[in-house]
Amino acid sequence: MVRVAEQYGEKGYKTARKYAEIVFEEYNAQVIEDIILKTQQYGPKKIKEAFAIVAKKNIDNPKRKYSYVVGILENWGE
Repeated sequence: MVRVAEQYGEKGYKTARKYAEIVFEEYNAQVIEDIILKTQQYGPKKIKEAFAIVAKKNIDNPKRKYSYVVGILENWGE
């Protein structure tokens, strides 16, 4: 995870890790890196909105996972 922080910057890493916490992936370097890349692709506003949708789901809801966030973003398009 240090590599991700060094490669993309501490600020981007911390932001991505906060989003990853919503979907219980805060220790998964691949997910954190993908969130950073998706932020570059879709913009911070869409990322925030997609995670806000997922964050409203109950903790035990199967839709509260990163793949659901990716699906939301892909449905919205660029």
